[in-house]
Amino acid sequence: MNKFLKLSTFILSAAALLATACENSKEPQHDAALKLELNVGEVTSTSIAYTITPNIADAAYYAELFPAEELASERDIAVAATLMTLDEAYCGTKSFKATDLSAEHDYKILYFGYDSQKKSYTTDYLVSDAITTADFEIVESIDIEVVVGSVTWRDVAVSITPSSNKMEYIFDIMEKSKWDALSGENPEAIVAERIKGWEQDVVDGLESNPTLDIWQKYMQYYQHSGAKSVTVSEYYNLRWATEYVMYAFGMNDEGLQTTNVVVLEFKTDTPEPSQNTFSVEIGELTASTVAFSVTTTNDDPYFLTIQDKRYVDRFGEGKAESWEDMIWDITFVKTDDQIRSYIFNGSQTLTNADISKTIDTLHEYQVVIWGFYNGPTTAVYVSDVFQPADAE
Repeated sequence: MNKFLKLSTFILSAAALLATACENSKEPQHDAALKLELNVGEVTSTSIAYTITPNIADAAYYAELFPAEELASERDIAVAATLMTLDEAYCGTKSFKATDLSAEHDYKILYFGYDSQKKSYTTDYLVSDAITTADFEIVESIDIEVVVGSVTWRDVAVSITPSSNKMEYIFDIMEKSKWDALSGENPEAIVAERIKGWEQDVVDGLESNPTLDIWQKYMQYYQHSGAKSVTVSEYYNLRWATEYVMYAFGMNDEGLQTTNVVVLEFKTDTPEPSQNTFSVEIGELTASTVAFSVTTTNDDPYFLTIQDKRYVDRFGEGKAESWEDMIWDITFVKTDDQIRSYIFNGSQTLTNADISKTIDTLHEYQVVIWGFYNGPTTAVYVSDVFQPADAE
């Protein structure tokens, strides 16, 4: 029976017994004739077996296992014993097995004789030494694999299958180069790395979120459960022709690892190069429009955009960011449908309105083009600089 239910159901009896238990005497008064022998049996990560043998076969006694911290003081012991006497007593030799325990945790057994008819204790309160459950046993498993035919230049679907629907797990995706630096040849090292991050979350957030005072609470925000098919782009922005690692491991609410780390490596598609080249001639300018012509050497598709010169200047040879960085920066925020509205074929005469681009007289701009078919297929071409002009 739940102790809180006991307390509410038998509140009057409990109050009387508590008063007796918590009087000046540190130990209950008793007849010393009864002796109880405790033998601890098998201890696993989640269970403790034990047996109690009385020297008087029909003598009544009580026994229960508690987390060690719940029996930290004499008053804790007295209160726990009082509540235990509201249950049925045991007689004769009995074997017990406490289950659903936490791994690597200290527990103690409280046991004593008590005559409910006379309302008197027949032994002292007897408390075992601390019994530590074993290291957590990994009994669950998890599998991750690429969904056949799902790989594109910037996305992939991955199926995640845990060994049980109730199992909670963590997963993440990163570039393989980063994975190699973090974990190398030891995939299990990523668990310690994640815990380190959650511990830092506690430090950074304790002032604003004082209830999030242990890393396990932050970890729970990242837990998943049940089988699922994950669209990776919903969690991580992928680049074309790049190697990635997705990893997963089971972890319960206590922060104990329930599976080994599993690792899936995959690579996004590499676009087929195009021999197309481009040139742009800037035409009529107004305060809010630009007309320009694009000349190509073949009809392969290309992506066309107009960007502020200050933005374009961030990228290129010798810069902190490459032209590929610019392509990724412009495209990763766009859906496939949105990207299609920037795709053209062959020579064109266009204005900024054709790509829904607003321009003004305060800034300088450039037309930026690169071949595109399931990812970039040519080098980046950048036009001469132009600035919209006030109409005369």
